[in-house]
Amino acid sequence: IEYGAAGFTQGQGTTLTTTSTTSTITGLNPNTLYDVYVRSHCSATDISTWVATSFRTNCEVISTLPWTENFDTYTTATTAATGIQPYCWDYVMTGSATFQATSYRPQVYYSTTYATSGNYSLRLYGNSYTMLPEFTASIDSLQLEFWSRSTSTSYILTVGVMEDSVFVPVDTIDYTGTTASEYHIVYLNSYHGNGNRIAFRNTYTTATTYYSYHYIDDITVSYIPSCLPVQDITMDSVNKHLVVLDWSDL
Repeated sequence: IEYGAAGFTQGQGTTLTTTSTTSTITGLNPNTLYDVYVRSHCSATDISTWVATSFRTNCEVISTLPWTENFDTYTTATTAATGIQPYCWDYVMTGSATFQATSYRPQVYYSTTYATSGNYSLRLYGNSYTMLPEFTASIDSLQLEFWSRSTSTSYILTVGVMEDSVFVPVDTIDYTGTTASEYHIVYLNSYHGNGNRIAFRNTYTTATTYYSYHYIDDITVSYIPSCLPVQDITMDSVNKHLVVLDWSDL
């Protein structure tokens, strides 16, 4: 047996031998793609050809914050969707069978038009729950910052938490327009369940419509600061000499 990180040169990998048809490889790195080559060694002069396979190790729970993702570590030679779901993320499709195909699933998308920075963003197309990697921190101690762009006000994006297979909504994103990416921040301190996966829900205003475009980029998950900023500042009674400001606390 010879193995190593994907793309390694044979002869420079780590080797193992066994007299059975089973072998356990230990000491691997999480969320890493490996190539493995196996051959039979029947005698000093009778050796089979190599048979190759590959696998990716599971993801570890993220314990270091802030955590960021801009999807620009993914690459493609085309100008269309990559068809790749982000590593360590997960999703559940909720549309009809027609909209369960790979092209409708959440995937890294190549487009300088829809990416906020760089060339890649996360495209949500078919109705779905798209779950971020798992974090060790309690969900109610976290905030989620991201940029997103939609192509219609009929497309609805909701941030929430997955409790096993149940989505608990926390905040529905309000768009001021559909021609540019917009910044959003969601404080998750109002969530008091036992879920551990932050999630996006992608839906349409009509329940029987099973597609809804959103492009999400430049995600940051961090701890909620101890002193929160104000929100919803309004200006009333403006005249030549004064203005009355109103705002609300989070």
